[in-house]
Amino acid sequence: MGEIEIIGEINQDTYINVIAQARLIKADAKSIDVIIDSPGGNEAVSDKIAAFLDTLGKPLTTIQTGIVASAAVKIFLKGSVRKANANFPFLIHNTHVDPKQIPVNLDANNSQALANMLQESRTSLASFYAQATGNNLQAIMAVMDQDKPMSADQALALGFATEVTNEIPILAKLNMTKIQEYIDKIKASFAPVPTPTPTPTPAPVAMYEVGKPAPDLKEGENPQPDGSIVVVE
Repeated sequence: MGEIEIIGEINQDTYINVIAQARLIKADAKSIDVIIDSPGGNEAVSDKIAAFLDTLGKPLTTIQTGIVASAAVKIFLKGSVRKANANFPFLIHNTHVDPKQIPVNLDANNSQALANMLQESRTSLASFYAQATGNNLQAIMAVMDQDKPMSADQALALGFATEVTNEIPILAKLNMTKIQEYIDKIKASFAPVPTPTPTPTPAPVAMYEVGKPAPDLKEGENPQPDGSIVVVE
């Protein structure tokens, strides 16, 4: 059995770390436990992690060992077996907007556009949850609107979890040195390849017979490598 840990806020480094951990899983592993303790984070990165887990081609068991909230829920739902923990909160909510991303010159037009975008995102996310859990869309939306943690039993009743546990598994002792090596290689593969600076071609140097002084040049006269002089009008 293999194991992947997703701990803390989800960002691009989380994605790279997941790939690095996956490379340590033996090819003959029958299944993979995905340990999750995360308040969420970047939803686009969460989608990338979920898609990557699909590529591993092995049964997944997702195990809650701390908070599972927001973008982390999408990853939790990738498990065919999903263990919610009665000791920790589980949270789904509507899409939030970072206040820093709201235009300073917000007016009636772009505020309505923002509201429409949030509503579309809410419907899309609720539809995803409803399909993944087999639950009613309106029931999912009602829970999202509450924006407060649910219990493990509620997560089970709504279909987010397939079972409830009180246990906190002992995490595997990961080979952090090897993981860091993989992380460095993966980051390097993502980095843009610098464009080499072309080496300038040196201008031809006029050659003259040894012992003969270089000619005095007038304006417009250009010495050539063969010793001749070209006049540029």
